[in-house]
Amino acid sequence: NWYEKAEQEKKAVKSYQRIYDLRCKCQGQEHEDALAALHELATANLRAYNRTAAKKLYEEAYISRCRVLGEEHADTLSTAHQLADTYRRISERKKSLEMFERVYASRCRVLGMEHPDTLRTLYRMADAYSSEGFTQKSSGNLEEGQWNIKKATELYKQAYASMRQVLGEVHGETLLAMHGLRYNYTILGEYAKAIELCEQEFKVMLENLGEQHEET
Repeated sequence: NWYEKAEQEKKAVKSYQRIYDLRCKCQGQEHEDALAALHELATANLRAYNRTAAKKLYEEAYISRCRVLGEEHADTLSTAHQLADTYRRISERKKSLEMFERVYASRCRVLGMEHPDTLRTLYRMADAYSSEGFTQKSSGNLEEGQWNIKKATELYKQAYASMRQVLGEVHGETLLAMHGLRYNYTILGEYAKAIELCEQEFKVMLENLGEQHEET
């Protein structure tokens, strides 16, 4: 249940803190293994809903990894992606968008446009634009909000098309991208496109999971 999971996450935070402290003591704070432990400690805090702590730890890990490994090292980009997503979760949307844009550009350059990690950044960037658009519209900034939702829709479309090719139609992340695209089409009043995606999603579920599966 939820309480058992919460207790497990708290224990995980303590375990990762001990690992990080030991690696700092034995290897130094800026050793690659210590920085890896710091990243994992941030992730453990995020899973335990300690989002403010997670943000600070990811920021520390990102700055150190930039200095030690370089800005476009795979591990640095992994931390940058997580930091951008943490900013999104705590509603620091401007920071989130700026970081996602940088990470996406770097991952395209380093890994290629269709690498799974690049596509995950693309999908999360779409989420960030969508969230920013909804927030702006709800606060009365309709024009800019609409622009961001349209931007998010284009990013979802790109992510969904590539994920279908790279990850497959029934992969969880592909279906999340499809859901984001379908929802944004509905918000934009493009109901025919939203219905088409609904029918497509149902067909994929039916063919791969069966009629009785709860997701179908």
